[in-house]
Amino acid sequence: MNESLQEKVVESDLIAWLVLAVAVLLIGLAAAAEIALSAVDRSEMRKRSEGGNRRAAIVNDQLSDSAQLWLTIMLVKSIGLIAAGVSVGFMLAGRIGPLGFVGGILGAWLLLAGEQIVVRALVLRDPDSVALTLAPAIRATAGLLSPVTFLLYRTGLRLSGEDEAESDESIFLSEDGLRLLMQVNEEESEIQESERQMIASILEMDEIVAREVMVPRIDMITLEVNTSLSDALDAIIAAGHSRIPVFEGNVDVIVGILYAKDLLKCFRDNRFDVPIRELLRPAYFVPASKKVNPLFREMQQQRNHLAIVVDEYGGIAGLVTIEDILEEIVGEIQDEYDTNEEAYWQPIGEHGFLVNSRLDVDSLA
Repeated sequence: MNESLQEKVVESDLIAWLVLAVAVLLIGLAAAAEIALSAVDRSEMRKRSEGGNRRAAIVNDQLSDSAQLWLTIMLVKSIGLIAAGVSVGFMLAGRIGPLGFVGGILGAWLLLAGEQIVVRALVLRDPDSVALTLAPAIRATAGLLSPVTFLLYRTGLRLSGEDEAESDESIFLSEDGLRLLMQVNEEESEIQESERQMIASILEMDEIVAREVMVPRIDMITLEVNTSLSDALDAIIAAGHSRIPVFEGNVDVIVGILYAKDLLKCFRDNRFDVPIRELLRPAYFVPASKKVNPLFREMQQQRNHLAIVVDEYGGIAGLVTIEDILEEIVGEIQDEYDTNEEAYWQPIGEHGFLVNSRLDVDSLA
């Protein structure tokens, strides 16, 4: 009786080990497919497909139906993770008890996470070859799981309220996908270095706040509300700005924004005695901790090119313009009024430099 029971335990363990091996293989292949197809050189795939390469044609077909492709990969990885956790937990549960089941699942998932990291590093060496090798298996798996992925896809669309075109674009052009593309060697990608830097800057915009891009208070060009029109015009010409904040009493009391075009209209109409206060437009105030992404969208929607940045005590911390935000993406934008970048630093002796505190560290390097 004991021998029979022992044989059943051994047989159960063998089945569990077999399930675990299959699960590890599934997860490894799914991770390889995901990384390879995210980093594949699509222009090269198109050339090979036009040249008669059947596997390249399969890759192109799969990429054209990105929603089903990524859902298939995610489904295979999920099945593998569940199978691995259950098999390891089953083997340990009879020996250690219920805690063994939980510990087995956690341990298996940690090991599988490490497996995916290793697979990622290997696949990125030559994603095109991996994609071509796995192409038939990917197509077969996608066809086999198509009823399930179709149901999941439609359910997801209903719950999110997205249409099919928006969903396809959001799945393929995800933030993780863009980050992965930027990690591929330059020879294996169509993305040039300048484009990589712009994409990286856009992705980092979620973490940047207004105080990091603003013109600090000490560098703001402002006018007092009782300034004459002629003095205001001289200040605008000297500064080279089309919009200048106007304060009353002290800079912490911004009462509006003076537009150069409103001032010029007064001179055109010979209205030299108009108080500046009558020309002011409402100022747009934002907290210094406001994220740049929503700030940029709000400025676009409200057609505000300049925002006054307020610190946590209600004082004026500085100002930010749409140009300041765009420079975070494309780099410094020089116009005819900007000082040459070389003026921001000058050498002191053989090993030292005197640097303007506003100079970006990357530019200095």
